[in-house]
Order: sequence, then C-alpha cells, then structure tokens
Amino acid sequence: KQEAVATKSMERSRIAGKLIGKIANRLVSDDMFSEKVAQTLERNIPQRLQTEGGITASAATQFHRGNFIVVLVSIEQIDLRKMLQSKLDEKQMKRFDQVMYYLEFLPSWVKADLQNIIL
Repeated sequence: KQEAVATKSMERSRIAGKLIGKIANRLVSDDMFSEKVAQTLERNIPQRLQTEGGITASAATQFHRGNFIVVLVSIEQIDLRKMLQSKLDEKQMKRFDQVMYYLEFLPSWVKADLQNIIL
C-alpha cells in the first residue's frame, strides 16, 4: 500500500510528492486501500476478459482484510471464435469454422458429445 500511494503522489506532484505520500499513507488505512483495489478489480476483470478473450464474466469481492483480497469471477458465456482468433492463423480458423458448420447437421446428442470433445 505504501509504495502504491507514494508512487501515485509522486506522479501528481513532483515537488511535494514525498510529503503528500507520507500524509496519505497515514490517512488511508489498509482496509480502505484494499477496498478500493477490490472495487477496481471487480470493474476491470470482466472488461479485460471481454476485450481480450471474448469471455463474458462477472466479478464480485468475496472477502478482503488488510492486503488480502478474494474476488470470485464467474464465467457466463464464451465466444469461442473470438478467443481462438488470437491464437490460430487464418487457415486454422477456416478449418474450425467448417467443423462447427458440419456439427449443425448432426443430431443433438451426437453434437453435444462432439462439441465437448472439440472444446
């Protein structure tokens, strides 16, 4: 906590940054700081998962005390195509699209089993 507050205060004011940092460290308790970090994590984790991996998720703080934070991340939906696009080249994506297209013509019980194997 002390390093983060000191760094932030130095960014805001080069001249009085050290003094502001010391005052802020005394005024801001560890619990207040960890609560702010937990709120930031709750907001940022779902956004990053969505933009970088095509994963729709929610995050909720389950516990925080001092510098210890527990955040529960629940995955709600996955956009498999978007997730694979970052890892596969164009030829592999074309092959993946073909496999997913042909799966649509199979009976639901076979399709479910094959999707579980593929995914």
